[in-house]
Amino acid sequence: MRVRVVLIATAGLCLAACATWGGPAGGNPTVIPWINATPAAPTPSPAPVIPAGTAACTVQDLEVVFGGGQGLGGGQLTATISFENVSGTACVLQGIPGFALLDANGNTIPTTPSGYRITDRTDAVLLVPRSGRREAYLPFAWPAIDLTTGGGPCPSASAATAIRLELPQAGGMVTLSTASPAFLPVTIAPCHGVIAVGAFQAVEPYVEPTPTPRPFAYHVVLPPSVRAGASLMYTVTITNITIAPVVFGDPCPAYHEDLYPVGGLATPPLGKHRYLLNCRPVGAIDSHASVTFAMVLDVPASAAPGTYTLLWAPDEGLDTKDIQRLPVTIVGSP
Repeated sequence: MRVRVVLIATAGLCLAACATWGGPAGGNPTVIPWINATPAAPTPSPAPVIPAGTAACTVQDLEVVFGGGQGLGGGQLTATISFENVSGTACVLQGIPGFALLDANGNTIPTTPSGYRITDRTDAVLLVPRSGRREAYLPFAWPAIDLTTGGGPCPSASAATAIRLELPQAGGMVTLSTASPAFLPVTIAPCHGVIAVGAFQAVEPYVEPTPTPRPFAYHVVLPPSVRAGASLMYTVTITNITIAPVVFGDPCPAYHEDLYPVGGLATPPLGKHRYLLNCRPVGAIDSHASVTFAMVLDVPASAAPGTYTLLWAPDEGLDTKDIQRLPVTIVGSP
């Protein structure tokens, strides 16, 4: 699915007195068009230096927890397994472990490796002893719908009740129940047995964001319904609610959006997307002035008819009031 949306985020903004956008006279501001521009990928942190002689982690060194799952987009679900070093010495995890799904009878569910690439980094992850926090995780993903038939339900997909891991370098085996995840529950039932398993990844330290003033209010206008295979045309109007002009920085702010079928993880979302705002024609927005941006969402022909929720928000917004959720109905194609 290709989604084309224009709205604004707070990232890269500054307050200054300069040329501003108040909209043309007559109360009919120009609608700013969408551009196909995506944010640059964040610079990954450098791989840690592994002390010489550090041994590979074994199952005796680790507390291993099934974390739960969420929608990944494009009919895919994803889940994670996390690892904490509970031993007295440092150890290393690297690569992709042996991975098997087990059914309620303890039998292995046949699976097929997916061509879907879920991780980019394969460097070693150093786990320090008894840090008190999860230091590594293993992501995996699978299709929850039958993409070979246009996205319908998958017949006879077996649901896993447990996961069996075999750690690299003879680290041993561990079996995890999927019944009580640490976070979001998810049914692991890969369509046609297709599954993608990533390499071990380091958990990045959480950095508390610095609160910033909320400069904008948002107003979204969209039609009540759209046909599958058609384009949903709508707008978002952004109002500067501060007492000074808001000037856009370089690069333009980013935003994210998604289209969720009502019903949660039982039906996967149509995909999360991030784009840059087309802020160049605007430059800045005057105090209490508004700018309207055009949005075009291409709804795939395979989208199942029903009620959906459009979610969009500034990419770095810290205020939950900035998160917009709007209902829209997708009807069948003619």
